Amino acid sequence: WDQEVHDFIGESIALLSGTPSFRTYTTAAQFKAAGLDWKAMILSRWKLPASTAAVVLLKADSSFESEEARVNAFVADKHGCRATYFNIAKTLKGKVSTATHLIVTGSAPTLPIPVTTVAEAITPAPIASAA
Repeated sequence: WDQEVHDFIGESIALLSGTPSFRTYTTAAQFKAAGLDWKAMILSRWKLPASTAAVVLLKADSSFESEEARVNAFVADKHGCRATYFNIAKTLKGKVSTATHLIVTGSAPTLPIPVTTVAEAITPAPIASAA
């Protein structure tokens, strides 16, 4: 139920060699809620090479002022050289798009509160009286 998660998966779905499962969406949303790098998690689940995933993430990051800044970040993070960045970007052309776009509506289902103690796990729930 997170529009940004759906948008990122939709834009990157052509990089996947199979079909994303609902688990990918829910895990990404959980990672995002926890403040973790959920985009990298998705790409690693899809088993993309690290340098390809780096280019995808850099392209998706709007905080860079220019393509040159993205290239510099790619090289600084030791994913490869300038030419490697552009070669990977060229292979991604046409694979990353906004063509697959879902609009998320409604709200997430409520999740049960997890059991926190052994006593809670073994204590039966009270039986409602038929009064």
